[in-house]
Amino acid sequence: MKNTKNTKSIKEIEKYEEIEEGHNNGGSTDYYKLQGMSDLQDIIEARNMNFAQGNILKAAFCFNVGRHEGTSYERELNKIIYFAKRELERIKK
Repeated sequence: MKNTKNTKSIKEIEKYEEIEEGHNNGGSTDYYKLQGMSDLQDIIEARNMNFAQGNILKAAFCFNVGRHEGTSYERELNKIIYFAKRELERIKK
């Protein structure tokens, strides 16, 4: 028997995700939408990310998807830390 007590309909979820008068209630927002983008480079370019920001995004993406031989979870975390430190140094100048 299916437990329906904690399940929500699509309409209930969509209503929760609506943003009223510029207020974000924690649901989905336009800046999460990937309108016509097919890969990470599209996202990087659409958001005008610099080199460090793009590498942070790519490393984070590799946690669950796109991990290839020669890399590991720890290596990807180290890349994020490295590029985040570079970005922090850049904005402090």
